[in-house]
Amino acid sequence: MKMPTKNKSTINPSDTVVSLGDFAFAGLLLKDPPTASNRLAPAVASFAHLLTSIVLSDRLLVLGELDNVGPPISDMYALISKHCKVQSVSMDDSESAMGAFNSVWSDPVAEFGASFCLSAIEAEQRLINGRPFPEATRSVFDNILNEPSLARIAFDAYEPFHSIKASLAEYSVSQVLSLPFLPNPVLSIPMLLHELRERTAKQQLVTLIDQMRQETASSYRMTRQNCLSVDMQADIYCLPVPAIVVAILNESDSPESAVRTAAEMSADAAAFRKWCESLESLNDPKDYLERLLSARATLERLGRIIGAKDGGEMTLSVGAFGTNLPAPTIAKLIDYLNVDVRFFRPRRFLLNVLSQARQIASVEERISLVFGIEPTDVSEAAQVFSRNSQYLFELARVEKM
Repeated sequence: MKMPTKNKSTINPSDTVVSLGDFAFAGLLLKDPPTASNRLAPAVASFAHLLTSIVLSDRLLVLGELDNVGPPISDMYALISKHCKVQSVSMDDSESAMGAFNSVWSDPVAEFGASFCLSAIEAEQRLINGRPFPEATRSVFDNILNEPSLARIAFDAYEPFHSIKASLAEYSVSQVLSLPFLPNPVLSIPMLLHELRERTAKQQLVTLIDQMRQETASSYRMTRQNCLSVDMQADIYCLPVPAIVVAILNESDSPESAVRTAAEMSADAAAFRKWCESLESLNDPKDYLERLLSARATLERLGRIIGAKDGGEMTLSVGAFGTNLPAPTIAKLIDYLNVDVRFFRPRRFLLNVLSQARQIASVEERISLVFGIEPTDVSEAAQVFSRNSQYLFELARVEKM
């Protein structure tokens, strides 16, 4: 991966670094979507990553030149660039970012440790190639990665390791630039255990909306085996179709229309991003906690009202996203309007997403429609990916202890 040569532009806290691995996996969905579960699941997961990033970011940032990159990366990059703001980040004016990139690129094991790198290698083998390493092979890799000189040779000479090295470099640079980074499926699990930072207000509130969507999904008897959803216990992307992505799928009939809908939602989410940025900038921990807890409380209360099915409904049209939010009684409508004005528009966006997501009873059927994939293939992919992810998560957690 080459460093970009474009002029450096101002980087905002609401920008997100996205992995080229996500462009690669998601790009598989654009021409002849894969049906093998080990290919389909990462492709859908990566596309969900990208759609979520579009909505929750001012811009998507990529590290590296894409001029000479072919399909499937170039296909997905062209589609997203057509509808969204994508910026190539230059390292020219950031000595620390360039140093971080070079350090990881020359010796990822020295930067992240042998255990972390082995977890990433195992994740790629199990999630992408669809089968685990034989124990003898795993033992060989473990020995290689724990011998510094051999580890450097392996990452340089063994092509399957190159994508992992590139993703680790992206992650390292994003940390130097103080930007959020969404890892592709291969890095989700090892990075979960590597990350020690507190979750941001944006992440907490979006996760709360996901949890409330989960409650609705349960009412349709959509269990983990036949519903693509976030593993809330591990809080990782196994095969993630969180509420934001479900809402997008509800308005889409093709990958391109999904990207276009995400771009439209991004404009509606601007107030939410700005509110979260303002909250994160507070210096008083007490003020931060009070505002965040208040936001969570009002979301929980009104989110459950939206899901209510009691008598004569009214509708309240909110937001450019065009959703009608049910408000069963005048009293509840008045209560809805009696809010902290700083959080009114952000909350409107989140409730809008929840309302859209709750309109879908079967996520598999919607994915089938959007991507032209049989629902049974989607369901099988979800099961295989979930099982492999849980195995890798437990394995990595045990080794970390």
